[in-house]
Amino acid sequence: MADVGGGAGGLLNREALVQKLRTLNSSQQSIESTANWCTFYSRDAKTIVAVWEEEFARMAADKKLTQLYLGNHLVQGKKRIFAEEFARVLPRAVKDVVRSSSSDAVRGKVERLIEVWETRRVFGSSVIKALRDAAQAKPKASSSSKALVGAAGGSLGAGSSGRLSSGDLGATRSGDLHAAGSNGAGAAGGQGDKLQASA
Repeated sequence: MADVGGGAGGLLNREALVQKLRTLNSSQQSIESTANWCTFYSRDAKTIVAVWEEEFARMAADKKLTQLYLGNHLVQGKKRIFAEEFARVLPRAVKDVVRSSSSDAVRGKVERLIEVWETRRVFGSSVIKALRDAAQAKPKASSSSKALVGAAGGSLGAGSSGRLSSGDLGATRSGDLHAAGSNGAGAAGGQGDKLQASA
């Protein structure tokens, strides 16, 4: 049985991690608590991020933004290993979030994250470009929308052929952002951005 206690060198309980990810909500307390738990097992950051990516891909659209906030919290935390591991998956995650929702509010929150990462130099320029490219993804067309396009001879299909380029993510710096606002599953408590200066 995997250890759920101990120090940073303790064994990661994968089942406990999955449960925490699945029950995560958009409150600041929930996100910080889960992030602290993950940080406790920082030696298993690679596994944590791999599980995060698997669960993220399976989740409903309205849960994805909250998972992105958790990833953001870890990326900008004190354990740089999380930044290194999340660097491999963040562009895909950003693209997934914006494609999974037709809400301008959700896209705006994602763009706000990227803006803060750029302003505070959390990521290098190549990373920001990759993230901005990902954030321009078009929402997935619903089956009903596709039917309308077919019935109208394609007249509603404008802008459906956009392509994205992805890029490699680079180094990160520490900090701690939790974007403001709420739209059903918005950011924690509408308390605004939060930054903890790195050592």
